[in-house]
Order: sequence, then structure tokens, then C-alpha cells
Amino acid sequence: MKVALAQIDIQLADVDKNEQRIMQAVAQAADQEADVVVLPEMWNSGYALQRLKEVADVGGTRTKQLLQSLSKEYDINIVGGSVATLKGQEFYNTMYVVSNDGQCLSEYDKVHLIGLMHEDRYMTAGSHLNTFELAGTPSAGVICYDIRFPEWVRTNMAQIPAKVLYVVAQWPIQRIEQWQVMLQSRAIENQAYVVAVNRVGADDDNTFGGRSLVIDPLGHIMIKGSAEKEEIYVTDIDFAQIDNIRGQMPIFWIGNHIYIVKIRSMYMAFEKSELLQNLPDQFFAHLVQKVNAKIAAGHDVINLGQGNPDQPTPDYILEAMHNSISDPQSHKYAQFRGLPELKSAIADFYQDEYGVTLDPETEVAILGGSKIGLVELIFSLTNPKDTVLLPNPGYPDYLSGAALGQVKVVDLPLKAENNFLPDYCQINQQDKNNAKLMYLNYPNNPTGAIATPAFYEETVSFAKQYHIGVVSDLAYGAIGFDQQKPLSFLQTPHAKDVGIEFYTFSKTFNMAGWRIGFAVGNADMIEAINLIQDHLFVSVFPAIQHAATVALNNKSERKIAISKLQNLYQERRDQFIAAVREFGWEPIVPKGAFYILMPVPAGYTSASFTDLLLNEADVAVADANGFGSLGEGYVRIGLTVEVKRLLEAAKRIRQLDVFNEIIKKR
Repeated sequence: MKVALAQIDIQLADVDKNEQRIMQAVAQAADQEADVVVLPEMWNSGYALQRLKEVADVGGTRTKQLLQSLSKEYDINIVGGSVATLKGQEFYNTMYVVSNDGQCLSEYDKVHLIGLMHEDRYMTAGSHLNTFELAGTPSAGVICYDIRFPEWVRTNMAQIPAKVLYVVAQWPIQRIEQWQVMLQSRAIENQAYVVAVNRVGADDDNTFGGRSLVIDPLGHIMIKGSAEKEEIYVTDIDFAQIDNIRGQMPIFWIGNHIYIVKIRSMYMAFEKSELLQNLPDQFFAHLVQKVNAKIAAGHDVINLGQGNPDQPTPDYILEAMHNSISDPQSHKYAQFRGLPELKSAIADFYQDEYGVTLDPETEVAILGGSKIGLVELIFSLTNPKDTVLLPNPGYPDYLSGAALGQVKVVDLPLKAENNFLPDYCQINQQDKNNAKLMYLNYPNNPTGAIATPAFYEETVSFAKQYHIGVVSDLAYGAIGFDQQKPLSFLQTPHAKDVGIEFYTFSKTFNMAGWRIGFAVGNADMIEAINLIQDHLFVSVFPAIQHAATVALNNKSERKIAISKLQNLYQERRDQFIAAVREFGWEPIVPKGAFYILMPVPAGYTSASFTDLLLNEADVAVADANGFGSLGEGYVRIGLTVEVKRLLEAAKRIRQLDVFNEIIKKR
């Protein structure tokens, strides 16, 4: 295995420059045909501990994206040194290891924080081991001060057992002799190669000593870097030497038992299943982390990035909940498939609102929020490697269901020129033949588009022709603009023959935290949902089901609540659109839901413009690329704050240089 050591200087608190240097280092290592490149500790910021709120990578998202992109571009494995990260409200010194196909193999938070550099004052210590298989080789990784604790290194090395110990550091020059001695000791103790990268250069408080090293299992130095010079050092490692040495002196084995040191207060390491490792990154969780980091740093952030309703649940529903929660009968297990009175209320609601007749027993399923059903349906009705058609852009959690079901995803492109409706004629014939399910969402997130009767009629015909189950996500069914009431897919003749529809109380009744929703439609599909839920849940807290029943059955209060909601979001939409049009920012005008899709200015990507708004205007929006590749070029604005905050957001955005230039040209 050919390994490259990236001994580089690091600019204090200059994340952009440091990223550029890392990109150069990886490219240089790839030019020398290295299989693995190792980066130094805290390369994104240096030890700028007093500026962590400014420089820490929220959730490690930026770092992981960079390393994954570089690994795939250059077909190289990356031991990503470490970076300052913010996870929740805590700062960490975090190492990422990425394979040459872009998989993140390991995420390790430094366990031993050094008091001499005040790291322990600003950062939180990790508690987990760090073992992984890289380039086909069992390996372990530690960070800088960790090497002073041989029992911790041995605990990591003995788990596999590892053949390589990767060490990344910012080690000061005044203790550089200790660096070499300890690394040689760790190599000998563990009969393993040690690949150790230290930075060069200086910051305000320290000069760093370089001397990056590769040491063989007998403690012999194979490479020793300069104390001052930036350089990419490359060498070959022969693992046959380890097997010979360990065969003669088997230090990891005593009798028939693997020797593992156990450290008090340290957790055992448990690897996630392949199924979990293949789940997509949780888009909304990362968004929340970035916003919370800005708020924690004292910024007045206007959060337009999430779809979390800001209005209270109507009083008549709260009263019903209060009455039910005081009833001891509500404290017992719920009926497995939901309360009959709620299922009857749902059937009556669909008859009243959409003219759709439903059998409460066979065509209604109660859910702990519609997200659960949307995710679990895929692995309830498909087998691994089946094909599922998903909208692009679309609600990100559809992809979670696809990953859990291990199915093939084929995009349904939603484009502005087709009013963000899929064109079934453009789908590959083989994909049409193979598809088992198709997801639709109107009113649409993130585009705000609505479906037409003709489109739904075409959908039923298409689904019948190719025997595809249609899954309609009507999460925003109560929110239509300009006197247009959104359609239910089930209003379409013969729709129940081919599909089902999901509905949530979260948006219609401002009950997002209550976690209550339902699915209606095709009896076979409903039975599949009920069956999987029999094994996963015991339905929903009965008091919530009673309150949901009242929400639907009290027709007069329901109509008033929905009308108020529609008027509220219509006013917010109109006010925000008028404000941004004043400085030349033209929206995709939504016809439903509570989002506005906005194009990014020339010269920006969705991600870079999202970062600009958060960093320079303290306005959080959603990067529409997070909803799929066809969201690139847009950001999503959520109408879930008061009008005065929307107008303040527009005012802040207007003051950005990019819009000042647009205004000058008008």
C-alpha cells in the first residue's frame, strides 16, 4: 500500500484558504499514485479555540462533503486529519476517514484533550474507539495528545487487530523529540505500522515541529519529514512484515483469547449495520445545526429554512385533548390499528372535503405522523432492487424509505417549464416496466406547485398501464392560494384502484409536534401499512387520537381554522413576494403549500447562496439542492414566521452586495 503524508502549514481561522491547501495536497498525493493520503490535525482552522463559534464546521457537513468529493475525484482513500466541529451545542476535535468511493468509514472525536493548549476549556472529549478498514487493511486512528496514553492506543489497535495506526497532530517543536520516541514505542508495542502527520508553521502561541513519520512494526523509521518544510512524503508499506512479526511474538493473543484492554468509562464500539450506513444524510438535522450554531453565537437569525408551523393548535382541539388526557382509559395501550371513531371521522372528512367514499375499516390507516407511513410503505410493498419513482426535487425523507427498502430510485423530474409536474413520456421504457411505486406530492414541497384534474387522470391511466402503485402525499392539502382548493388524488375516478394518499394534521391543524396522520385508499396498500405497524408500534396515544377525531368532526370549527390558516399564509406569501420584487428578486409564485422557491443570483450555487444569506444577512433558508439535483439554482423560503419578520428578512437580503448590483442596473 502506498501512503502519502501531507505535512503542510495551516492558516489560523482561515477555513477557505485551508480548504484550498487540502485540495492541493490531495491532488499532489494522487499525482504520486498514493492509495491513502493522511492530513494533519485541526487543518480547517488551526487551534483558533477562541473563535470556534466562527470557524467550527456544523455537524462536520462541509468537511465530509469536501473529503468525499476529493476521494471520488482522485480515487484515493483519505485519513482526513481532524477539524473543529460543532455538534449540538458542543465543540469537538473530529477525525473523518473516507474511502476512495466516497464512503465515510469513521467519525472520531478526540478523547484526550490537552490542557497546555487549553483545548479542554473549549472542546468536549469524545468517548468512542476509532477502528476501520481502509484500502483493505484493518486500521485505527488517534489524534495528537492521544498517543501519550498507550492503553488507549492498545484498546483501539486490539479491536480488529489493526495493522496501521494513523496519527494526526499539531505537535509543538519544543517537544518534537518526545513525538518521535512515543510513536516508535506505539509501533513496537502494537507490532504495527505508524503513519503520523504533523503540521509545520506557527500560530500566535506555538511553533509546530513537522517531522511527520512512517515507522515499521520494529520501530525503524522509514520516512522522517522536515521540521519546517511543507512537503508530501510518499512510501510503500509491506504488510507481510507484520504477519511475520506477529507470528513470532503474538502480543494480541493470550491462549485462545484476543487481548483487549478495557478502559473504565469508555464505551464499547458497535458498528452500525450496512442498512443504516447507507441511509442518506438527514437534510433537516444539518439545517437545524447550522442555524442553532448562529443563534448560539448571539445572532438574531430569521429562520425561513424549515417547514415547522408557527401557529398554535386551535383551542377546540386543545380542549378535546385536555378532556381525554384526564380519562384513565387514555392511559392504556391503544388499539393496534387505531380508534374506530377516528377512522370513521377520517372517512367522513374525505367525503365532506373531497367527495371520496372510504371504508373506515379497510381503507384507513392511523399513523404517528405521515412521515412514518411514507418511509415504511416502500419496504412494505417492494423487495430489494425493485424500482421506485421519486420526484426530483422532492421531500428528502422519501429517499430514507428507498434506502431502507434497498430499492432502485428513478427520478421523476419536476421542471418549471412543465409546472413542476412529471412528464411520464420522458421516463425510460424499462423503468416504466420495472417500477413498483411512484410518489407524488401536491401541493408540492419545495416548489409550491399544485396538481390539475387532467394530470391526475393521466396518472391513473399511466399507473394502470404499467401496474404502478401511486403514493400521493397530501401534507399541504389545506393550503391553497388565490381561491384554488388543492385536489385530492383520490377524487380522480378509479384512483383507489391504483393508489393511496397520506394526510397529516401537522400542517392543517398546526399539530406538528403531536405526531398524528393517516393514509387512505387502496385496501391492499392500507393492509400492508397496518401489518408493518402491528410489528413496529401500538398505534398512537389514545388522547391524541381523540383530539384528532374532534379536529375532524367539529365541522364548523374545522372550517374556521382552515380558512384562517389559508388567509394567513396567503398574506405572508403576498407580502414577501412584493418586498423582494422591489429589488429585482423574482420568485416562482406558489399556488399551494407554505413555501416560495427563489432563484439564486448568477455566480452562486444553491449551497453558496444559502451560506451567504446565513453568514451575512442572518437569514436561514433551505438549499433546494437538498431536495434533489433539480433543486440546484434555487433556495426555499418557508412562510412560517410573522409578516414583520418576513419583511425584515427581505430588507436584510436587499442590503447584500449582490442585490445592490441588480438594483443599480435597473
